[in-house]
Amino acid sequence: MVRASTDIAEYVVETSALPDRNFTVAGRVSIDETHGFKQEALPPGLTRYYRVKAIDLDGLESPWSEPVPGATKPLPDAPADLEAEWKTDGAVVRWSAPPQKDIERYRILNKKLFGQEEVASCSEAGYFFPIESLAQKKVLIVIAIDQDGLGGAASGAREVRPPK
Repeated sequence: MVRASTDIAEYVVETSALPDRNFTVAGRVSIDETHGFKQEALPPGLTRYYRVKAIDLDGLESPWSEPVPGATKPLPDAPADLEAEWKTDGAVVRWSAPPQKDIERYRILNKKLFGQEEVASCSEAGYFFPIESLAQKKVLIVIAIDQDGLGGAASGAREVRPPK
């Protein structure tokens, strides 16, 4: 049976892009803090390897733990197959939802010469635009937003204008 040391002062956490070399110190966790370590502002879809060692009150250090992988969540995929179906009172714009199961909403944007503006937001893979809102041509793109607020790549653009 292995006994845990009761005089541990802190843990040192190192990280690397490789599982077996080039580790650098990512942080230190005091024994008074919660047993855990959180890195902030990492890009989506990033994989890193982590290892930990303990340092006791006398400055003695344990061996490094075996490296374990950790990854940030990837961005949602782009909605696909954007299309518009005209009705007498407006247009229904539909798209294929990305495969991620945690998509909470979609941002619908109008591309302009300089930039873009959000024209609608919805929770389903489709949105109805009344005809008066489409009096001027719109070039729409859709972005999926997941439960963590991450927005992925934009769909392909679709020009929407009233039929003649």
